[in-house]
Amino acid sequence: MYRRDSGDGMSDRLRANLTRFAAYKAAYVERKLQEVRDDPKYEDKAAVSRGLLRAYAMRGDAEYSTAVARCRTAKQFAMFMQPERVEQYPNLRWLRSTSVNPRAEHAKFYDRVWAKDDPFWNTNSPGTEWNCKCDIEETDEPVWDNSGLKLPEPVPGLEGNPAKTGEVFTDKVGYIKDAGGSNTQKRKAECECQSLERSHLQKEAKVHNALKQTFTCVVGGMENNIHVADWGVKEIAQSMFGTSQFWLKNEILNHLSLFDGAVQVGDGIVDLTHNTGKTLRLKRKFKHFFYVQKKLPDGEDVILNIALHEDGNYYLYTITKRCPTY
Repeated sequence: MYRRDSGDGMSDRLRANLTRFAAYKAAYVERKLQEVRDDPKYEDKAAVSRGLLRAYAMRGDAEYSTAVARCRTAKQFAMFMQPERVEQYPNLRWLRSTSVNPRAEHAKFYDRVWAKDDPFWNTNSPGTEWNCKCDIEETDEPVWDNSGLKLPEPVPGLEGNPAKTGEVFTDKVGYIKDAGGSNTQKRKAECECQSLERSHLQKEAKVHNALKQTFTCVVGGMENNIHVADWGVKEIAQSMFGTSQFWLKNEILNHLSLFDGAVQVGDGIVDLTHNTGKTLRLKRKFKHFFYVQKKLPDGEDVILNIALHEDGNYYLYTITKRCPTY
């Protein structure tokens, strides 16, 4: 179930990352099962397939616990880095693992203290090993001399601190990395992610009456109300482009006022050349496109593609990084 983000975008970024991981895993497992079905050397294909599914289910336990640990770490860091807490507790201590059989990789970090802004935390955090059960806590105790520590090599797929990258699993995790040579697998996974995102945004639109909301900006030399339509929600979901902007798209239906006062930076004709089906029928109702720019709270610029509809209203069609007329 989707829940609205707390406002910093982290929950949506992590959720989007996990959705992508799950989609790639499903596509990967499906491909492996198909290989079993197609390979004549397997006589009892049903038994081999059941064995594969059991193996991936066992992996799922480690994946789940690691995802929970890394999401928890991300939430902790976000809370610990609040200015008033940094002032009171400027440092962090690495706590011992609660695992019955802790591994040696993180033992060298136990009880040591680093400053909260130490670069160490960019690449190290509890959850940087599969099934890691280490933890961290805030402290005002002095920082240790950690200069002689040899840091472990990052585990593929678990690189970086999720609080800083917005990723629970990176593209180096096996399911995604191994899909590099399979365009079919990649397309299937990415289409599944987009389908889930469209479904989520459409539900949000219904819950928050987004289709009745507007924001205001100058297009075509005049100030106009910009509306949101169901087809605009779908197009926004299909053009996902990462991190803070992805959060904005997840939260757009609750933050339309962010776009008030956007500045027009271009306009263009409606090109029907490469469109077919529903998209072609929709765009035939557009009279003109206008492109307006807005700086987001995180300092990044986005371009809003505004469509002048044959009904005389202006609608948000999609959000991109660049103006098509640049």
